[in-house]
Amino acid sequence: MFIFISLGFIFLSSTFIDRKSNVIEKSESIGIRRLFNFKVNLFLIASFFMIMSHAVLYTFFSLWLKKVGYSNMEIGLVWSIGVIAEIIFFINQKKILSRFRNLTYVWFSCFIFAVVRFLIIFFSDGLLILLIFAQLLHAITFGLHHVTSIMLVTNLFPDSAKAIGQSSYTVASYGIGGSLGGVFSGLIWEEFFPESIYIFASLVAFLGAVVAWLLIRKYKVECD
Repeated sequence: MFIFISLGFIFLSSTFIDRKSNVIEKSESIGIRRLFNFKVNLFLIASFFMIMSHAVLYTFFSLWLKKVGYSNMEIGLVWSIGVIAEIIFFINQKKILSRFRNLTYVWFSCFIFAVVRFLIIFFSDGLLILLIFAQLLHAITFGLHHVTSIMLVTNLFPDSAKAIGQSSYTVASYGIGGSLGGVFSGLIWEEFFPESIYIFASLVAFLGAVVAWLLIRKYKVECD
C-alpha cells in the first residue's frame, strides 16, 4: 500500500504539468495503469526489500566499523573496496552480462548474494579479510542488481511508459526502501546490539529473494 501511496504522489504531481499533446497523455495513462499490474507490484516490492537491506549498510556501517576499532582512514579504505568493485563491474558489464543467457536468474541471484554478504559481516567480528570479501560483493548486490533491475523495467513497461517505470522503481527502492531501512536499522541498533542490524538486513534481503523468485517462476518475467 505504501508503494501505491508514494507512486500516487508521482501521478498527482504529473497532473499539474501542461500536457502539450495527446501522445503524452496516452503514455502517462498507460504508465499509471501499468503500476497496478501484479507483476510490476512484485518487482517493486522485491526492489524495495533489496535497497532497504542496503540502507542498513549505508547508514551504520561506518559507525559499526568505528565501534569495532577501525580508524577513520581504515574505514575509508574498507568503503573504497566496494566502490572500486562496483566501478570495475560497470566498466565490464557488457562483457559480463553477455555470458548469461537468462538475466532474470542473475537478477534473482543478487538477492541471495545480499543475504550472504550481510551474514558475513555479522559473523566477521570485524575481521578485515571477511569485510574485504563482503565489500567485493557490492559489485553484485548493488551494481549487478541495479543493471538487471533496469532491464526488468524495460521489459515490464512499454516504450511509451518507461520514464514512469524507472521513476516508480526509484521511488519504491531508493526512496521508500532506503528511508525505512535507515529508520528501522536505527531502532534495532538502539534496542538490541549493533551487529543485529546485519541480521535484519539479511532477513529483509531474503524477503526480497522470496518475492523475486515468485515473480520469475510464476510469471515468467524475462530481462534478457
